[in-house]
Amino acid sequence: MRVAPLARPTLAAVLAVAALVGTPRAAAAFCRTTTCRPEKDPENCKKDTNGCSTKGNPLIWPTSCVSFAMDKGLTRFLPPELTIGPLANAFASWQEAICPDGKKPSIAFVMPKEPVSCSEPQANTNGPNVNIVFFRDDFWPYRGIDGTLASTTVTYDTDGTIWDADLAINAASNPLTTSTTNVKYDLESIVLHEVGHFIGLNHSDNGEAVMYSSYSPGSVSRKLQADDLKALCTVYPSTRAATCNPTPRGGQATSCEATSTGSSSGCALSSEPVAAGTTGGPSLFALGSVATLGLGMLLRPRRRHRRAAPSSHR
Repeated sequence: MRVAPLARPTLAAVLAVAALVGTPRAAAAFCRTTTCRPEKDPENCKKDTNGCSTKGNPLIWPTSCVSFAMDKGLTRFLPPELTIGPLANAFASWQEAICPDGKKPSIAFVMPKEPVSCSEPQANTNGPNVNIVFFRDDFWPYRGIDGTLASTTVTYDTDGTIWDADLAINAASNPLTTSTTNVKYDLESIVLHEVGHFIGLNHSDNGEAVMYSSYSPGSVSRKLQADDLKALCTVYPSTRAATCNPTPRGGQATSCEATSTGSSSGCALSSEPVAAGTTGGPSLFALGSVATLGLGMLLRPRRRHRRAAPSSHR
């Protein structure tokens, strides 16, 4: 597979974090997503005082470079020239961060040169795969339709090894913007948070962190904060012994059709879809349910549905 290194567009603006909902309390630590599934085993999947899972294997990409592709259809609500930059920026912010040792983390992102057509989260155990970023323009199939901004689905082995991640953006219910003026729902801020889930991080209890569990409509949060950097550099330190292999498990797919092989594709939704036009009250980010793929050797973790906080709380 031919890949190109991800570079941050030179004209992109990076701003400080805007106001968040309420008065967040300080947190002692970031949280990682683990293989423990509290909805299946609530007794054993306990959380600590920071809301972090204390059981299960933490999720992590085993390679130092991960490929991702943007669905070539993008979204009809924004011109491509205003869409690609914020998406690329969000991934670049994590890979270009500087850790306390003065070095970059041991994870980077590359994009396949071939165009990819895919607008469904899928993971194929018997063929090629693609880590896809796509928009849903017409219908958001998850619960909480009004408040949900994005959803990241990560597929992993029982030891916590991530091998597929798909990021869906809800353009059907939310007016996305890319400018730093007249902001409604800032695309880069939303995707920056979702990339944290993409690499195995969970929500942080630190209200200043990008990984905090709420986004205020009209705000811009395009810069990783201290808690985010601590998480990133702990999970992916520069000294980690990992080689660069961006090819997805089974090879690089160029479309969802190429990865769809019946039940093993893992494309079935684990939560009940809502009917078109159904509304739900705004709330904090929600975690969906878990589906099991294969013969117990592969797990698909909770979908993380990013939600907006009530605009009156800005």
